[in-house]
Amino acid sequence: MVAIASTSYATPSAQAWQGRARLDQARRQADQAEANARQLRSQADLAEQEAQNGQQNVRSVSAQVAQADSTYSAQLNRQAAAATAQKVQAALAPVSAVASNQFSFPANPLTSKGSPWQAANLRASSGRIIDLSV
Repeated sequence: MVAIASTSYATPSAQAWQGRARLDQARRQADQAEANARQLRSQADLAEQEAQNGQQNVRSVSAQVAQADSTYSAQLNRQAAAATAQKVQAALAPVSAVASNQFSFPANPLTSKGSPWQAANLRASSGRIIDLSV
């Protein structure tokens, strides 16, 4: 009986085989999960690198747009200032002419000699033309 008992202990039981099979399966699943995790990490690193490249591109384009916008705005401001200066000069030209004459008008600025309105006013109601210039 001793010989039978020693042989029965030498062969593993069915529960031990099942335990080892489950252990091997768990190891395979852990290895597979670890491989998936490595693959996902590499994909995440790649995506992060792409995001950083995109952010760098955004900064570069933003700087170019800001530079172009400031140049364009400066041009518009210069054009507006030049147009405003011309308008101011045109508005102040008559005042400047009067100021150079020490604010004295040579004649009444509301009437002008030889205007067509003056000839129309010279007509009398009788139909005769009267010369008032004498």
